[in-house]
Amino acid sequence: MSLGGPHNGLGLRVRDAARGISFLRTSPSVSALVSVYAASDWMEGCLEDLTSQSLFGQKELEIIVVDANSPDGEEAVVREFQDRHPGQIRYFRAKQKISLYAAWNKAIHLSRGKYLTSANVDDKHSPEALEMMAEELDRSPDTGLVYADQWITENPEETFESHVPTLRWNWPSFDFSILQRRCIIGPQPLWRRSLHYQFGMFDPNFRSAGDWDFWLRIGSHVKMKKIDSVLGLYFRNPEGLELGNPAAAKEVEIIRKRHALDNISAEATIPVPVEIKRSNGKHPDQSSL
Repeated sequence: MSLGGPHNGLGLRVRDAARGISFLRTSPSVSALVSVYAASDWMEGCLEDLTSQSLFGQKELEIIVVDANSPDGEEAVVREFQDRHPGQIRYFRAKQKISLYAAWNKAIHLSRGKYLTSANVDDKHSPEALEMMAEELDRSPDTGLVYADQWITENPEETFESHVPTLRWNWPSFDFSILQRRCIIGPQPLWRRSLHYQFGMFDPNFRSAGDWDFWLRIGSHVKMKKIDSVLGLYFRNPEGLELGNPAAAKEVEIIRKRHALDNISAEATIPVPVEIKRSNGKHPDQSSL
């Protein structure tokens, strides 16, 4: 299996070369994998969020956008950001509609970072989120994946810097026995690309549960670690893949059988209510929550 070699994605490089874009000569620390389909309402906000990451300013973050043959014309927005940030954003459009996990696999092949992260178009990050997680992996060479908590919003206009939290994904410290009952890694992990050389790629047949399948595949072999901080903002989108997938229960059933979990009780993930602390009528100090 070849991942991210200098000749992978030749068509993409030729296309961008025609726009006068020269890619970074050195490999970045992190590659953000972005799958888009019918995401025109989210594309600008997603790229604003990722280009505001501290690692992006240090040219240690590249953004790989894989268009899953979307009808919405997200390419125009991506090209605008490419012109603003030459060499750090790549775009590839599939010739036919593909799944989220097929898009992630394609993005991984096109990427060069030693660490990978999935970036959902409707979620947001703390400006230092990816830098903090990358530093944790740098410090812990025996750790394969890190993850953190997220605030939860039902307002698509909110950002990490400007929102009023009411709920939080409060993930437990890593325990494989808990992972077998439910997916505890959350929506914004950072992991080593080398894991794909050992354990393969995401299963493209899944629509919304393929990440849990992959974490289970590696979970008994790879050390994973939770960073005890809130580093993201999760939009609970009723039309998104997670909540809007009618086959979600079937996918969970397939995964449980695949990983011999029939004798292990399933467990639901329930958001934790957040008590908002205000001082003198100001916006709550979220760091104290």
